[in-house]
Amino acid sequence: MTDLAALLERGLNNIRRRSLVFLVSDFICQPGWEKALDRVNRKHELLAVRLWDPREVACATETPELAPTPLPAEPQPAGANLQDGLDVRYYAASFDTVRDLEGWMRYKDGKQGPALETLNHDMGKGAVLTSGSKDLVGAHITGYLRLAEPGTYRFQVTNNDGVRIHLGGARIFDDPRTGPARTSPPIPVEVAQAGWYAIEIWYFEKRGSATLQVLWSPPGGGDFGDIPVATMKHQ
Repeated sequence: MTDLAALLERGLNNIRRRSLVFLVSDFICQPGWEKALDRVNRKHELLAVRLWDPREVACATETPELAPTPLPAEPQPAGANLQDGLDVRYYAASFDTVRDLEGWMRYKDGKQGPALETLNHDMGKGAVLTSGSKDLVGAHITGYLRLAEPGTYRFQVTNNDGVRIHLGGARIFDDPRTGPARTSPPIPVEVAQAGWYAIEIWYFEKRGSATLQVLWSPPGGGDFGDIPVATMKHQ
């Protein structure tokens, strides 16, 4: 991974006179380069160009195979072989959109984190989820939800910063950009049959406070509440 901050600092030390500086990068680099970039911009005339390949972006973000409504996992996993909570991998970088995180994941393996036993995280300015880091965190969360009966499940999401959620191969929520904490209206999701449904969540936090709360109300339920830990598993 490129250490862009170190390269920018070296440029500051070597270029003594005020100059026109061209920076060409894909900005897939270690976190912490923003301050060094700002110092270069204040000392010199800076022209920064971000390189990206639209074919790679399309591969990372276009999902034509998405189902119109959630489908149960096929084959159904054996509950006895599943582990508690949802699996999560962390990616340390500066993301502005979920698309940035998806693109980053094509090149980096990420760091395995402790399983998530809840999807109700109002983290404030503390550590993001189970990452141990407070800023510049991307998370890829995967596993299964046990939907015990058919019917209409309602979900509600509060997020700061961006998040995208797939359930059973269908995209049920997409708020992919940075911003203060905001709460979605109720999200009705029709489920035709009971079973285990694959869940996949992309979430990132850039700077400041962080929130990821995914609440639900199952068929016949009332107010929104936590998704029970017994219904969240991973392989």
